[in-house]
Amino acid sequence: MQLKNGEASAGWLGAVGLGHSLAGAAVCFVIMFFVYQLAGGSGAADVKLATALGALNGVEEGIAILICTYIVAAIAMLSWTIWTVGPMHLAGALGRRIGAFLLPFRVAPPTAEQEELLHRKVPLALFFTLGTVLVWTGWPQSW
Repeated sequence: MQLKNGEASAGWLGAVGLGHSLAGAAVCFVIMFFVYQLAGGSGAADVKLATALGALNGVEEGIAILICTYIVAAIAMLSWTIWTVGPMHLAGALGRRIGAFLLPFRVAPPTAEQEELLHRKVPLALFFTLGTVLVWTGWPQSW
């Protein structure tokens, strides 16, 4: 790692300098803490992991990692859910959830089984790994 104007020059493994490191950690922490609060989470391991990745990669790559992580997780979980319970069951659960929100007096809320399907907790560590690899290989820049 070479020093340039008092900061480390960017290397292949996230050497971004102290200022960019702290900014990346702060931005990724705030984003993931907001998601954590929305999901009513427990444990906050994903928040800590995202903060560490933001510190290693800086703001821009940290945000790109979060975006790629959630895209990969959404594709994987949607595919897994369709494979295990079927597309009609998933569509029925989503339709009831949206319908009960928009038209509460006309559409019945989801059943307990459908609520359980829609509230599955997903550990994101594997998806953070995949999102990080995608960003480090430059995949989002090829869009």
